[in-house]
Amino acid sequence: MRLKNMLLFVSLFFLSSTAAYAGKLLEINFNDGTCKDAVQGDNWSCDDFPQGWIVDDPTSPDPPKVARFPFPQGFPGGSAPGDIEHAHAGTDTVWVMYYFKTSPGWVDHYQMNKHMYENTRAASGDHSEFIGEDGYASGGAANTIGGTIQLCCTGGDFGTDFYSNKTKVSIQNDRWYRVTWYLKLNTPGYKYLASSCDYKCWRSDGVVRVWVKDMVTGIEALTSEYTDRLLTNNNDPYDTTEIGPVWGGSDEDEYRNKLYIPTLQYLYVDKVLTSTTDPRGGDAVSIIPTAKTPMPPDNILIK
Repeated sequence: MRLKNMLLFVSLFFLSSTAAYAGKLLEINFNDGTCKDAVQGDNWSCDDFPQGWIVDDPTSPDPPKVARFPFPQGFPGGSAPGDIEHAHAGTDTVWVMYYFKTSPGWVDHYQMNKHMYENTRAASGDHSEFIGEDGYASGGAANTIGGTIQLCCTGGDFGTDFYSNKTKVSIQNDRWYRVTWYLKLNTPGYKYLASSCDYKCWRSDGVVRVWVKDMVTGIEALTSEYTDRLLTNNNDPYDTTEIGPVWGGSDEDEYRNKLYIPTLQYLYVDKVLTSTTDPRGGDAVSIIPTAKTPMPPDNILIK
């Protein structure tokens, strides 16, 4: 009987582990030195990502190899050194988890320092949300570099910014973090009709959540949570994950003074996983737990 119970426990363990990743769509970890996807078996689109950018890093949470994006001295704001992407099955609800760190001496752009995109590539037109480090909303001055970095995400197509509205997590250089990003598309259609109706008339019940885990301390925090967002105006699902590290905003030439990176720096990315279920499994933590003061039982009589 004891052996039977043990076998049952082991079976349930593996079943629960499989269930946690039952919705996995994509996974890339670079450990074989290529851009091969562990789920679909083919390569991510790596035309703008030389194989030499896959390097050894024993400090990674998933060693030995990681993707290292170089930003050389004089690199202009509003662009990325390279990017890779992969299509996946369309879904209205998507989770994207990845690890990242910035090199010692990294300086941020006062606008977004983007990491990842989740896109739609349907016939009705591209749309995307992106996530990355935000210098401006966390204290960086306009037209500057450097300062405190925090994680945020934004749906730029409709001009709606999703800055950290929960726990503020300052990002330290040369330190690995895990980001878990949840997106749920809003219901397509209009919430009301008017004679002159733009995107403000569309239903805005989309959900955006971001968690950041410090891989040194082990502490994870919910940094952003919005449940009233406009993310789409059609029925196109999310169907493409992209690693696109753009330093700064794409509108610098037109509206702002272009900035340039002062010295060589790197962004490291590892183990990108896209799923329809929470990819953290049993490691999911929604907020930093708060300590509670122990209280005596109610039935103790103090004389």
